[in-house]
Amino acid sequence: MRTGLVLIRRLAWLLLALAAGAAYGEGSRELSQYGGGRAWMETYTNGNHVGGVPRETFLEVYAVPGQTISLGSSAFGLGSGNITDANPRGRIRYWRPDTTQGECTPNSGASTVAANLVGRIQSRVQEVAGPAPAANGYTPCNVVVGANQGGIWRVKFYGVVNQTNSTSNLPPQRLATANWPSGSGTAAGQPASGAGSGHVMAWDVTVRQGNTVIPGRVWADHLALNSSAYTNKVALEAYVLTRDGYLYKQRQDIGPFVYVFFANNRGILTGVGGEPSFKSKLMVGGSNGLDGQIQNGYLHSPHLLDTPQNITHKLFFNLPAGDLPEDADYARGGTDWLRRPTPLLPPIPENVEFVGTDGTPFQAGSLAGGAMGGKFTFTNPSPDEYLSISITLKFSANGVNVDRTLNGLAPPGSGELLWDGLDGAGNPVIPSETGYDLNAALLGGEVHFPFLDVEISDRLRIERLNGPFGSGPFRPGLLFWDHSEVPTSSSGSFSQSLINLTNGIDSTAVTASAFTDAWGDSKALDMWAYMPSNVTIPNQLLRVSEADVRIVKTADFQPVGRGGVVAYTLTVDNLDAVTFARAVRVQDTFVAQIQNVTWTCEITNPGLVPAEQVSQCLTASGSGNIDARVDLRTGAQAVFKIRGTVSSAAGATLTNTATASRAADAADPNLANNTSTVVIA
Repeated sequence: MRTGLVLIRRLAWLLLALAAGAAYGEGSRELSQYGGGRAWMETYTNGNHVGGVPRETFLEVYAVPGQTISLGSSAFGLGSGNITDANPRGRIRYWRPDTTQGECTPNSGASTVAANLVGRIQSRVQEVAGPAPAANGYTPCNVVVGANQGGIWRVKFYGVVNQTNSTSNLPPQRLATANWPSGSGTAAGQPASGAGSGHVMAWDVTVRQGNTVIPGRVWADHLALNSSAYTNKVALEAYVLTRDGYLYKQRQDIGPFVYVFFANNRGILTGVGGEPSFKSKLMVGGSNGLDGQIQNGYLHSPHLLDTPQNITHKLFFNLPAGDLPEDADYARGGTDWLRRPTPLLPPIPENVEFVGTDGTPFQAGSLAGGAMGGKFTFTNPSPDEYLSISITLKFSANGVNVDRTLNGLAPPGSGELLWDGLDGAGNPVIPSETGYDLNAALLGGEVHFPFLDVEISDRLRIERLNGPFGSGPFRPGLLFWDHSEVPTSSSGSFSQSLINLTNGIDSTAVTASAFTDAWGDSKALDMWAYMPSNVTIPNQLLRVSEADVRIVKTADFQPVGRGGVVAYTLTVDNLDAVTFARAVRVQDTFVAQIQNVTWTCEITNPGLVPAEQVSQCLTASGSGNIDARVDLRTGAQAVFKIRGTVSSAAGATLTNTATASRAADAADPNLANNTSTVVIA
């Protein structure tokens, strides 16, 4: 049972879908109903992209035999001449679940603006009304789903002309809910030529059974949009459905200019084939982020098919219909996932262990720069679900440090996650032999919203609509990010802490992820949410250790005659009051003029309890150079006695240096006393 969770479902999908049944149309009507500026659909076919995501939009729609798919756009049939790839004239193409292709064509023989009305959305009134027979609706291009054609269709809307990446071809700046200018040309609602004619202002995909509209059947993997200027802010609201059955409602109030709107389960990866980074990155190359790439990162583009690790979520314009199946035949071949009857709860991670970089269980050192730390290992008990894991280290308990949250990939079975030994602010952790609490959770319903080159954001609001709800990490509006790798010296400012990993921010209660004055320019900003499992708490605390190891080398007597005996004493102490100094490496390399060296090691002071810690010389004696390890309890001391002979050819003086390393998985606060040199005459 989940502690503190109210095991109720906030959303009854079917009831809500029925309540929304009065709505007509799905598409730009939904995206434009919240005010702000108009977001025009981009229709590139030449590979133009933002961060590797094509500036080209495909819509997907589920329908069964006997139903009708009504299609329309503001660009359909505009222009003159035959429709060709070079002269698209707002063509509407669709692909059936059997992968065959079809196309809406303007009225036979029609070549003028006035004659091409079927499939054309001519006004804001028609956009809002949807397809006829709705009152004031546009006359749609109707496609009847035939026998054996049920499943997931794909639809693409084209501009009047092929879109080009030129500022002279930007669409007009419009208010989303404003009435359209009439006529054709640059100042018209949908320009037939010149600026904006390569974009589509309004578009609609509606599924009907007879005259009854079935909302919640249409979605996109990504939307390529253009508001003409980042000062022309847009308000975008959509429902995000994950493969494991979670549903989110999200709202973005942003100033993006050119924008690709999508959501996935991994965010920005460390590289091609890499793991999730859980970090924002810079964008480089191209022009102002356009055709640029993510620096030291990679996105599994939403136009690519899913893999077991990388899933693109579905952006619905209305609540997903209650009758969607779990999967269906897909226009790109095979099948694709749709809606699970209930969301899949993430399992609790098992076998969470830690080992420091030197091999000590549940112990690590902490040094500036992240030179120590160690590795967590765990088990994801799911047989086939690639999830993420979140491990939180409770360093704030010491009153100085900041908690650290580590996120990483959790494949089915065993996995691992590295820790660099630093706290959540990038600082060394104050040593504690008592240890620090930690917990681990697997993440379900993981949804990332990469903002690629979005100059301004007034807010990002995300709310989970299904699954268990409760307090703390189970609040449905929590949003997370880590912008620590993007510079803060650019124009504008970010409204909150750049690192928000441990507790999240409730985006339904406060304004989250707001930034001003082009702060997001040429950045790939990742924000995410998830449904966590119950936490697992290992049966050991994480010790952060330091031990001041000292070595002192002395010559037992001087002067030493050539051909005579030389004797040294090495004294190695653990000066720390609490830390067991394990596996201290003692090294002494002798010059060639010191020959026939033998040595012994003895614990002369065993140090303090506890009894389970044993002070010992791991090698009690040897010959030649010394490379030995000792374990020292607090206050313990090991003494090496060294004997050799001095070559008759030796010079006037002989210099010899011995070193003692830091203890295993413990920082050393004073490295100055880890080296000792003796010169004999």
